[in-house]
Amino acid sequence: MRKIIGLALIFLSLVAFPRDVTIHFPKEGKYILFIQNGVQNTYLLQGKDVVVSLPEGDFKVAVSDEQNRGAMKDLKAKDTSITFSEGDFNLIYKIGVKLTDSRGTPVDYAVVSLHDSKGNKYSYVLREEDEGTTYFYFIPQGKGNLEARRGELKISQDIEISLTAEPQIFSLSFASLSLPAKLTPAEKSVEKEKAKEETKPAPKAGISPFISVFTSLIIVVLILYIVFLLMKRRGFDIIGMMRQQAGQPQTAETPPPSPIPTSPDICPYCGQRKDPVTGACACTPGVAPSQTVVSTPGAKLVGYEGAVVGQVFPLSKKETTLGRGEDRDIVVPDSAVSRRHCKIVLEDDGYYILDEGSTNGTFVSGMRVAREKLKNGDIIQIGESKFRFEL
Repeated sequence: MRKIIGLALIFLSLVAFPRDVTIHFPKEGKYILFIQNGVQNTYLLQGKDVVVSLPEGDFKVAVSDEQNRGAMKDLKAKDTSITFSEGDFNLIYKIGVKLTDSRGTPVDYAVVSLHDSKGNKYSYVLREEDEGTTYFYFIPQGKGNLEARRGELKISQDIEISLTAEPQIFSLSFASLSLPAKLTPAEKSVEKEKAKEETKPAPKAGISPFISVFTSLIIVVLILYIVFLLMKRRGFDIIGMMRQQAGQPQTAETPPPSPIPTSPDICPYCGQRKDPVTGACACTPGVAPSQTVVSTPGAKLVGYEGAVVGQVFPLSKKETTLGRGEDRDIVVPDSAVSRRHCKIVLEDDGYYILDEGSTNGTFVSGMRVAREKLKNGDIIQIGESKFRFEL
């Protein structure tokens, strides 16, 4: 059974139909190539004219050189080459922001925002493992502004972004904040062992062989069905080929309907609204991924965009309601949010979010939902406000 699943996965990867694209650089050197095709991919290149195997489709291509310079262009599905001239390298590939408290201790959590000289805004939720430092990529040169929020604390600083061989590191300090002392490695190990003992699940009954075989068969059928759909979209008539092999005449098939056009203002990869000036969205290179790891225990919602940015809401009740109304457990002062918008319910197998008939809908990781089970790291959007679900 495992061999069948493995062969099906290999076959599925072969039908991705990569294409060879020639990348022309202005001179010999080492470069890093970034592409956005639903999942960011990175390629390390060396030379002046380099051939790279890339997926099909339209997406943005960004490159950086050894002088910390960056360039960005669009690559169309029909393109077999793309050229970067010297003048295209007009962006700063990488800059850093370091956050500390009044004692110089790295901050373990904050929402960091960068406004560049073109009016673009980039946001990142600082995690504890970042050790107080985060980075922004492909930023235009010129004057900018840094802003950091931690709960009700807020600091801001004007900066000048310029080209340097090594990435610029800008420092911000929460002068009124004093973080608790860090635990030693031995103390951390003891705390982890205690947490494991406290959260150790009860032993489960073994899964019967029948259920195991039945589940494996379902997985194989789903994989083969996906392969069938992919090959059909590529123009391969599998049923017709089988009939032809069996000596049966091939019947004419009704051509598939034209695809439903999507809005040019919505990103086809992540489903988020594009910036009206730059055309950038959450999955565009230069926009740092929104991730949150906060130090408070238990399930929670962490606000990082809109009216709730920088706030943490513990989910301490079996049912937590969200909306614009004052009677809600989490009040979101957002005009695009309904008074009774949605609620999060703790059930036996985890947390679920339920839309309560809101006008503008409830979205989980870019998809509109009526009822959806939440997993760690899911992005929840109601109106113009976004939360990250943490366990």
